[in-house]
Amino acid sequence: MRSSFAAAFVLVSILACDSILDPSLPVEIRMSASTYVLEDGTASAEFTVRNAGDETLYVQRCGGRIMTFLDRWQDDDWVHYRGDACPAIYLSVPLELGAGEEVEGSRGVHEPGRFRLRVGVSTTRETPDEWTAAREGFTVER
Repeated sequence: MRSSFAAAFVLVSILACDSILDPSLPVEIRMSASTYVLEDGTASAEFTVRNAGDETLYVQRCGGRIMTFLDRWQDDDWVHYRGDACPAIYLSVPLELGAGEEVEGSRGVHEPGRFRLRVGVSTTRETPDEWTAAREGFTVER
């Protein structure tokens, strides 16, 4: 019973964040390539998050990795495809990203298609996450 409640809570939390996009934040998300290839069932989509503004931003992380959501291009629109979760054993304090600083990350994708990343960014440690979308998508091929 407890595990069902916990799973429902995580799902609702992830879906609640799905509608939050703030294109006004001065953050750039750049992919290392426009196309990635599935190898052994996974494509590793590498990216860089850059603070293009004058103020410090905070990027959501789980341990040493940047947390991301994946959108998939479907029926002429971006739709939520996969969320992200952080097990409680890992540090989940937002990463401080000063003006002009950048951080690299990667996200595993397990099937072909057209995707884009969203990264959790906020202006203070206390504000809710802003899941900012990358301007350009990327393709995963077999």
